[in-house]
Amino acid sequence: MKSETPFFSIITVCYNAQKTISKTLDSLLNQSFENFEYIVIDGASQDGTLSIIRSFEPLFHGRLRVVSEPDAGIYDAMNKGIAIARGQYVGLVNSDDWYENNTLEIIWNNVSSGHGKYDIFYGIQNFYKNDQFYKAECVHHSFLNEAPLYHATCFISKKTYIRLGSYALDYKLASDYEYFFRCRSNDCTFSYVPKVLANFSLDGATTQRKIQSMLETYQIKHLYGILSSFTYYSLIFRLILNGVINHLRNKFDRIIGKKR
Repeated sequence: MKSETPFFSIITVCYNAQKTISKTLDSLLNQSFENFEYIVIDGASQDGTLSIIRSFEPLFHGRLRVVSEPDAGIYDAMNKGIAIARGQYVGLVNSDDWYENNTLEIIWNNVSSGHGKYDIFYGIQNFYKNDQFYKAECVHHSFLNEAPLYHATCFISKKTYIRLGSYALDYKLASDYEYFFRCRSNDCTFSYVPKVLANFSLDGATTQRKIQSMLETYQIKHLYGILSSFTYYSLIFRLILNGVINHLRNKFDRIIGKKR
């Protein structure tokens, strides 16, 4: 590890990610701004993930740290990385995400040009489907009540994590949304950077994960007073009802299919 304190700490959490981790690693290796440390938190993968990570290790010339051990989920793994991060700003890019080659340089330029007073920088995310560009989106922090920021584009100051703590383990998929509300409730400052900073593959998303994510999103909005109790419980009832209907429909389709 280089002796100087890095400006960025970039954290990747992964588990059995051998199909996608190389693209994430490459995106860090090819950054035009090099004053960063890279922390990979692996959840004791059972495939070739760790071997791939180790093969990249010499290429980072001491800037890559690897922790491989069981964890209690993605946010527990993120918290482990944040706890050992030494940089002024922390970025979280998961094993199915990847940065643009100039992402860190863009954020550095914003900070060094006098915008370092902000606690959170974020920008635009590209989405890919079947390895093809699908869309580019950004949720402005003014509309946080409607949807979360795209986490992979966010760079949060280490001071913020020290002041407000890390991610709550009560949520499995939407704890970052809760954290953004926590930041806003504690007067953290947000800066929108109108540049593409991260990329995400839509392949592999499951209906079950979508339902769980929606459920947690409703819980978080209710917690922070965005949803009234009546609206919250109505949405939960509708979500459960739709889940039951879809389950019965799929079961019926399978029965009909067998009869044919």
